[in-house]
Amino acid sequence: MSFDEMLKDVPLFNDFSEEEIQILVDMDPPVKDYVKDDHLITEGELSTLFLLVKGVCRITKQQDGTNIQLSRLKPGEIFGEMSWVSGKPRQSNVIANEDVTVIEMDQVFFERIKPEMSNKIKDYLIGLLIKRLDNMNEAIMRISKLMRA
Repeated sequence: MSFDEMLKDVPLFNDFSEEEIQILVDMDPPVKDYVKDDHLITEGELSTLFLLVKGVCRITKQQDGTNIQLSRLKPGEIFGEMSWVSGKPRQSNVIANEDVTVIEMDQVFFERIKPEMSNKIKDYLIGLLIKRLDNMNEAIMRISKLMRA
């Protein structure tokens, strides 16, 4: 599968025109490959925003000397957004479950694309953060009900 075909399958780019997809392909974005068990993000670091294009990753957090798996990431998912937006160190680890490919979307990446494309990515990111907040609120409500029972 070609890179532009991979991008078309990523929900982030659903609102991108053919021309905008081609701009991304032509700009040769910073694509990185990792192998199974590589750390893409390590808790406590400062890093950037990533888009998982191929493969599966797990999100873990150290607690009392134990790695606790919090979630799994599938192709098309964005990660690292909390630290990227806040400028604060990472709160978790992202580890490759298999060979993975990501696009690193750093400040240089955003400077190289058209403002309209940057806005589409930021709008998608805002929607994603709202969805994650809604999911967190639902989880808190379920926990609250369990604690009252």
